[in-house]
Amino acid sequence: MKFKVIALAAFGLTLTGCDRREHSMTAAMPGFEPLQQCFAELPAEVNPEISPDCGYVTVPETRGSEDGRMLKLGVLRLKSPQGANKSPFFMLAGGPGQTAISEDKLILLRPELLGQVLQDRDIVLMEQRGTRNTSTFLDCPEANTAAWAAHERELSDEEAEAFEIEVLQGCIDSLRSQGVNLDAYNSVDNAADVDAVRQALGYERIIYYGASYGSQLGQHVLR
Repeated sequence: MKFKVIALAAFGLTLTGCDRREHSMTAAMPGFEPLQQCFAELPAEVNPEISPDCGYVTVPETRGSEDGRMLKLGVLRLKSPQGANKSPFFMLAGGPGQTAISEDKLILLRPELLGQVLQDRDIVLMEQRGTRNTSTFLDCPEANTAAWAAHERELSDEEAEAFEIEVLQGCIDSLRSQGVNLDAYNSVDNAADVDAVRQALGYERIIYYGASYGSQLGQHVLR
């Protein structure tokens, strides 16, 4: 891909444009699978004329592999009421691991905030592989409570560390037993997913916005 960087700010704003190019002459064009019910409802403050266009874009879990395992990435698109005549505004979350499609993120689309973008551009929120609203959610709730569980058991610092490692390893083993290739959940494949969503939605160029880790991911998208 050929990119032109317009701006990069410390808070994670990256504006890019890209020339459309296939990763492979034999690779299938990513498709968009619409959903009747969206992942989250728009806050009342968002322009009532706008209705979200929600669905999944399917991408390979391991690019270049023949194992055939696919991932569905959640996408929420808001179409400009005026008709999009400029490149869409893509928004990705940080973390890594945070969700982009949630009510607390959608509140940013109020008219006095990013809602003004909709005057002449579509806005697209997409989920990254392994996060919520995807077909493979790399969630490990046991790890989130392991420290407290160790405290309740009155474990020593060394015992608590060993216990937390054991719990995390259990999550890893469980995911691998389901056929999940954890090596495929990385920034390079995340960046390729952004381009797959661009293709699936039929855009030639995009404006990319990433917060926190999302701004770091933008550097991989540029490559």
